[in-house]
Amino acid sequence: MFKEGPSRNLLKLAEQVFPDKGERDAFLDALMHERVSDSALIWIRERPEKLPFTIKEATSWQAPFVDRVGKDERAGANTLHEQGAYYCVDTSSAFMAASLVDISRNSHLVIDMCASPGGKSAFAWVQIRPELLIAN
Repeated sequence: MFKEGPSRNLLKLAEQVFPDKGERDAFLDALMHERVSDSALIWIRERPEKLPFTIKEATSWQAPFVDRVGKDERAGANTLHEQGAYYCVDTSSAFMAASLVDISRNSHLVIDMCASPGGKSAFAWVQIRPELLIAN
């Protein structure tokens, strides 16, 4: 991300936000070195019994229609994805959307005011099954 290292302004900000040098260095390292994380699959259709990739063990927060796969699985390049069987999201997006599990399935309308790229909307569609989903 930073070809020549962080700017003086970023260093100054990091010092103000993170007085601890270890935390500050971890923050700057996270900004300067892109990391690819695991993906999560939100199953739009029923999950097939046999899958072409390895599913990771479910976490306590994971919705029953979400699976986690390793970053090397390339789930977005699979024909099941092309056919609309699942929607690929970053694991952190699936974690944030997990709060929707507590919403009643009887909701008539769901409005996602910050829908891009669409992971929360896909999650809401599967979890809540609203009559109308508006994704802005």
